[in-house]
Amino acid sequence: MLTNLIGFIFLSIISCQSKKSQSNSTSKFFTDSIYSEHLNEYQKHNVYLPKGFDRDKNYSIIYGTDGNKNLENSSIKKNLDSLIENHIIKPIIYIGSHSNDKIADSTSVRDNDGNKIYLHYRNFEYVEQDYLELINPNLADRFKNHMLYFKDELIPQVEEKLNPNSTKKDRLFYGVSNGAGFGANLLNKPVVHFK
Repeated sequence: MLTNLIGFIFLSIISCQSKKSQSNSTSKFFTDSIYSEHLNEYQKHNVYLPKGFDRDKNYSIIYGTDGNKNLENSSIKKNLDSLIENHIIKPIIYIGSHSNDKIADSTSVRDNDGNKIYLHYRNFEYVEQDYLELINPNLADRFKNHMLYFKDELIPQVEEKLNPNSTKKDRLFYGVSNGAGFGANLLNKPVVHFK
């Protein structure tokens, strides 16, 4: 009886270790979200974890923003896997913050046919615009609140969960289109510190 119990425990331990090593044998790419108190809504972001990811190791983290969906697709995984496997870069974590595609009733601008032009929230979250209070007071603080979301919510939660030993020197930023404009503001304002 004791031999059977010891054998069962041994097999259980081996099975658990096998599952752990299998789950860590490939990189991961998935979508996660956090609730933003500053924006009063859930914000999605993509997460890339390198093969062999270990929460106790220290990784650089690339935070990416974009004016559309380019940083949210799974080709990011393929490209990062290739760069890491070919020893071009060290294993890293990638966080791709989703752009906000909700329509904001924000402008009185019309096209040539007289139709009102609607902009997405991302246009007001990524680019600071002083005149917004005159056009739509509800959007006046959108940029500031998005910056606070990045600083107070996204970065601390990601780093606490995935990279607790990281420092500001481990943070990198990548942005395209309006997301690049947001990155320029991150670098020029003493809100969030990047390498």
